[in-house]
Amino acid sequence: MREIYTADRTVLERLDVNIVRQFLDRHAREIQRLEKLRRYYCGYHDILERERGADAPNNRVVCNHAKEIIDTAAGHFMGNPISYSGPGAEQITDWFKAAEIDSVDINNAKNTGIYGISYELVTMSDDESPIPKSYSILPQNTFLVCDNTVEHKPLFAVHHYAEEDAAGAVVCHVVNVYTAERVVSYKLEPHFGSVLEETEAPNFLGEVPIIEYWNNEERQGDFEQQISLIDAYDTLMSDRVNDKEEFVDAILVLINAMLGDTPEERVEAAEQLKRNRLIELPSESDARYLLRTFDEAGVDILRRAIEQDIHKFSSVPCLSDENFAGNASGVSLEYKLLGLEDLTKIKERYYTKGLKRRIALYTAAYALKGEAAPGNAEPVFSRGLPKNV
Repeated sequence: MREIYTADRTVLERLDVNIVRQFLDRHAREIQRLEKLRRYYCGYHDILERERGADAPNNRVVCNHAKEIIDTAAGHFMGNPISYSGPGAEQITDWFKAAEIDSVDINNAKNTGIYGISYELVTMSDDESPIPKSYSILPQNTFLVCDNTVEHKPLFAVHHYAEEDAAGAVVCHVVNVYTAERVVSYKLEPHFGSVLEETEAPNFLGEVPIIEYWNNEERQGDFEQQISLIDAYDTLMSDRVNDKEEFVDAILVLINAMLGDTPEERVEAAEQLKRNRLIELPSESDARYLLRTFDEAGVDILRRAIEQDIHKFSSVPCLSDENFAGNASGVSLEYKLLGLEDLTKIKERYYTKGLKRRIALYTAAYALKGEAAPGNAEPVFSRGLPKNV
């Protein structure tokens, strides 16, 4: 679960690089968790690090349920663009269309699903006639500090990244600190060392321009609690392939016969047997493979049970499953998607909070251009799945 960074409001009066470093140290302790979630979504599971004996088959099979869960949930939640209704809806729609906000929304939906949290930076474009634009930024490089009241109002946000030279070596770390009044940018020595350069600019928007979106109250990703099940499925499928490989490499047992009188003759005969796949045996002799028996049906039952638990506990069904085939009625399909629908409603509630901050920031930006504020338009979410009518 993601930690909420809080501080007293007086921190803004004494905010400097040393205070920022303290929060950077707290944030660094969480990056390992975030990177693991990114790895699993991208298909780099722990099974890829498994080692076995030198002569033992070591197939490492990745079955990427993590990506399937995220893509299905994000498509259901944000597959169709958000629309707006009510006073000022047309004005807000025009603003967001100019900012190409739909791609930002789908990136935010994926990031909240993966990490449990996502961030969006609102800044002015560098055109001749600047307009506000949004950019989805990763939680590995971003955090928000709120006040210590029950409302958790934003105090300041930090976005940091490494600058590299042509050879890929880190030259410095750039740390941008955003408050409601100013934007301070530090260039620090690698690993957040001494300050190399410091610049400051006013923030004309009047609010912290980084928006935080939660996936749920616990700020957990959609597959985070299912990682142990995903690991079990990867291990089972890898061992299943290993068993097949060991079956192919079974030992040949000769009864009342030998391939040669000396070790050299036996080695040569074994090589000929591999090439010709033919063996001649004297009478009353026999040859058979020493096979390891395994219960294929039992393994498949276990595989299905683990896969069902992954989808059951993540509330994201497998849409390619046979349960979604055939002539199921619309009501039946809605019942099968009930868990996914409940999950999406939770995402909607928390995403709406972020949308209100986005509208406030865009309103402040367009006010600088002399445009009037829109009315209280409400976001309208529509599902990204077809319905059987």
